[in-house]
Amino acid sequence: MGYYFISIGGSGARVLEALTHLNVAGLFPNEERKCNLYTMAIDPDTGNGNLNQTKKLLNCVNNFQNVDVGVGTSLLKTPLKLADPFCWSPVIQGENLDTVIGFANFRNSPIGKLYSSLYTKKERDENLDLGFRGRPSIGAAVLAKKAVLDDFTSVQREQSWRNLIREVNSDVATHGSAQIFLAGSIFGGTGASGLPTIARLLRKAFKQNCHNGTVRIGGALLLPYFSFDPTDTEIQNQREKLFAYSDHFLTNTKAALRYYANTGGSGYDSIYFIGDEYMTPTRNFSVGASTQCNDANIVDFFAALAALHFYHEKNYADNGGNELYYIAHQNREKIQWIDLPDIKMDNDITMSVQKLFVQFTRLIFFYLRMVKPTLEKAKLGNLSRNECAWYWNHFENIDLRSNSIINFENYAEMFARWLNQIESPVGGRSVELIKRDFFRVEDNNNTINVTINDTNLFSSLDYGTSNVTIDSVINNLSRSNRGLIGKIGSYLFRNKQNNQKLGEGFGRFLRLIYDSCGVS
Repeated sequence: MGYYFISIGGSGARVLEALTHLNVAGLFPNEERKCNLYTMAIDPDTGNGNLNQTKKLLNCVNNFQNVDVGVGTSLLKTPLKLADPFCWSPVIQGENLDTVIGFANFRNSPIGKLYSSLYTKKERDENLDLGFRGRPSIGAAVLAKKAVLDDFTSVQREQSWRNLIREVNSDVATHGSAQIFLAGSIFGGTGASGLPTIARLLRKAFKQNCHNGTVRIGGALLLPYFSFDPTDTEIQNQREKLFAYSDHFLTNTKAALRYYANTGGSGYDSIYFIGDEYMTPTRNFSVGASTQCNDANIVDFFAALAALHFYHEKNYADNGGNELYYIAHQNREKIQWIDLPDIKMDNDITMSVQKLFVQFTRLIFFYLRMVKPTLEKAKLGNLSRNECAWYWNHFENIDLRSNSIINFENYAEMFARWLNQIESPVGGRSVELIKRDFFRVEDNNNTINVTINDTNLFSSLDYGTSNVTIDSVINNLSRSNRGLIGKIGSYLFRNKQNNQKLGEGFGRFLRLIYDSCGVS
């Protein structure tokens, strides 16, 4: 079985960002390590800030994920694979709606007059390089022309879609099935228009496989969860352009929900509707392009968990397809671990999201607090043999300037920034997954600085108690990896059930930290 994720628009890109972190942390159900996570994006605004931030994250993971962490661990168990090209745009640069539709060919016909009455001159003339400007009607027309009216033939000629179709067909032939998950908002422009159209497009591409259940399509449809309030000056500066209004989000959502209700799900095997009663205000108003880079949100986290639920529910069609799930948080004033669903692995063992996520979070913060400064000191030749026994045990023969180490360090900082953003309180409600007092993140022009405020909180990061401390991790790493003592120390870190090897080089070191950060 193969895992496929297609992000649609900026909101979809943020869900993919969250899913990538959950993947690295080992939360995918891929216990047998047979599957990859294939990722692809759809957005006419290819310069979208959130899309580019997510792509940067994906490339970073791709550059260190091949380190050898051994087997018998959740860490890095599902390889990431990026579509090539990663982002598909339904429009060509410089196109407007008239150009896409080919209005010149039927200008004076009855259909041309109908078209002119449905869209304003500004909507028809607006350059679509920055997306559909919060207008699903524009996106629906573009995508219908590209993916529906031409019976999908022209889209299949494009490289992104050819590669996707080939990968899915290969997974079905080799592993028997493929799970395709889409995510985007239904209250804006790109997601609202793309989610139903892309699902129908995929069903057309894999008609027989969808019919017999070997290809399943799921989607996280995001309801309104953020807002923006442009100033009078910003509105004045955009007076000649179209842009989205958050005041229209609820109206757009109502229309979208009615559409899905009337069409029986519009091509999806499973749909997850996820929203928030608290509308998080964005930091900056932006029409699109690189300045449209909204912070991560707890809604993204829930949507990523929905994808994990879908990837496991392989036999949903066998029970009649009539199961309904819902989730809500218990305390109106805060979101806690108890509010998050557990996940099932391929062996049907239920795993705690909290356990795996907190173990991974400890790995990240231990690395940033203890390992990164030591490696920087060692690069300068300022680390004596009497300092940091763990360094001399594990790094004496490792290139400190290797691509894997550099990219993992960058990733660790991106993870900390993302976690800090989803933990930001909104209105009267807080998110209490990882103690915010433990760390501080400063993000200045994409330079991320992470500071650990109180190392004593390391053992209680998740508001619980444990015997995992920074000192206990250091002690485990400081055991000699040479001779008989080294063999005994290595054995203590092995998976107790599988007794598997720990990997080699930098990957082995990460594995040892990860295992030391777990609570038995």
